[in-house]
Amino acid sequence: MSSSAYDFWLFDLDGTLVDVDPAYPRRVFDEVGDRLGHGFTEREAEVLWYGVGSAREEVLAEL
Repeated sequence: MSSSAYDFWLFDLDGTLVDVDPAYPRRVFDEVGDRLGHGFTEREAEVLWYGVGSAREEVLAEL
């Protein structure tokens, strides 16, 4: 990842990178899915990446 590709880096208080390339979550779930032998839909990947509370739990229960 080249730092010149971004205008700035945004971290939350514990140092977690907050502002990521929009395609990054999809790439992560494609790789995880390959390792697990399970494909993730766009909706599943989005909810698991950005979801809060019971939204993640519901998607995981469906898997």
